[in-house]
Amino acid sequence: MGELLVVDLDHTLVKVDLLVEQLLVAVRTRPLTLLRAIRALVPGGGGRAVFKGVIAGAADVDAAYLPYRDSVLALIDAERRGGATVVLASASHFSGVERVARHLGRFDRVFGTTDRNLKGSMKLEAIRGAFPATPFAYIGDSAADRPLWSACSRAIAVNPSAPLRRWLGRLPVPVQVLRDDVGLIGAVARQLRAHRWIRNLLVFLPLIGAPWAPGAAVRAAIACLSLSLLSSAGYVLNDLADLQGDRRHPVKRNRPLASGDLPTGAAILLFAALLLGAAAPAVALPGGFAAALAGFFVVSAAYSIWLKQLLVVDVFALAALHSLRIVAGAEAMGAGLSPALLAFAVLLFVGLGLTGRYVEVTRAELPSDVGMGAYRQEDHEALFTIGAACSLLAAPVLMLYLAGDALRQTAAHAGPLLLTVPLLVYWIGRYLILAHREEAPDGPFDFALRDKATWCVAALALVLILLGRA
Repeated sequence: MGELLVVDLDHTLVKVDLLVEQLLVAVRTRPLTLLRAIRALVPGGGGRAVFKGVIAGAADVDAAYLPYRDSVLALIDAERRGGATVVLASASHFSGVERVARHLGRFDRVFGTTDRNLKGSMKLEAIRGAFPATPFAYIGDSAADRPLWSACSRAIAVNPSAPLRRWLGRLPVPVQVLRDDVGLIGAVARQLRAHRWIRNLLVFLPLIGAPWAPGAAVRAAIACLSLSLLSSAGYVLNDLADLQGDRRHPVKRNRPLASGDLPTGAAILLFAALLLGAAAPAVALPGGFAAALAGFFVVSAAYSIWLKQLLVVDVFALAALHSLRIVAGAEAMGAGLSPALLAFAVLLFVGLGLTGRYVEVTRAELPSDVGMGAYRQEDHEALFTIGAACSLLAAPVLMLYLAGDALRQTAAHAGPLLLTVPLLVYWIGRYLILAHREEAPDGPFDFALRDKATWCVAALALVLILLGRA
């Protein structure tokens, strides 16, 4: 027999932890199974091996779409060409490990947790029992792998921490380090999607019709920060909930979570930190803002977990999130909120949301069940027609708001404010035409960020608002 190569799975062959992946699927598809799994962790319940078995039985993670580590796959292929026997050994449940091995077709033997939790010394014992007195090389990533590295003839470590590197340096065997991580800070920065925080500028919209009280703009800025952090928490939750679907999508598979650049465990901690960060500024604002913030979180969570799969309901949920930003701004500043302004926001964002779905459907080259929720490619005409109607209906509602009695009490000159209406119609018409031509390959907000004409319209609208309020 040639050299034996033993390969770890979690964070080594794949960039993620298979148990955490299975947990996420189980939470979404069979949440009651978690109660049985948790019972296994209490004394006399069977322990971690039973816990992993229950979770693995409730969650089907497709091995074809897991984020594999190219450097480890290349090393395995090189060792196989040299005649090595390659073994996949993991503390994850055997069923999931075997599924990975079957998909890759590179392994001669598979070990995983069944009645015993195959971790550390237990994994070493299993290897020694199957291959007695056979020298082996071991590829791992964490301190839990120390018993195997201590007994191996060649140690290979994937992205080891500094303390682990120092420990490996004291081993009396050759040590090879594979580094291909992209950096946690960079992955977190991408996951936050800070470029989308521009949507939270909607909190300032009530200033158009509210008296400019001292400190109102400061409170609005605090509200904007709080909503920005909460929005990023929503993006994390959304990506955790749709992890398997994102990996099948030609673009979304490059997101930090789907690609494995951001570990799922770290993403859960990031989610908790963002929630705390969003709640902290709310302490300095009126209670109505906290209620709006809570409503925003509830709708965001419901959208991520369930509502985004429902026809048209998903668009209303997104419109509600944008409208809640305006409500939150009004509550933070203590300004009154006009029903006309709220109606304008709902119509505009429902219309733009439907048009955004039209763009997704027309450009999709995927089966209708991947990446488009409940929509189908034959829905494109209805999506465009209804989206255009709702978007354009927002313009006369905005005019009624700007010409209303309440606004005339705070605005010195109504004329400049009313000129923002044709600007809005111009922008909506331009986006609709470009979307119909398939020359707007993004949704309305992403399009607006990249479109120079949009920035010119926004700047001119701001000047008109300032002139009207001067």
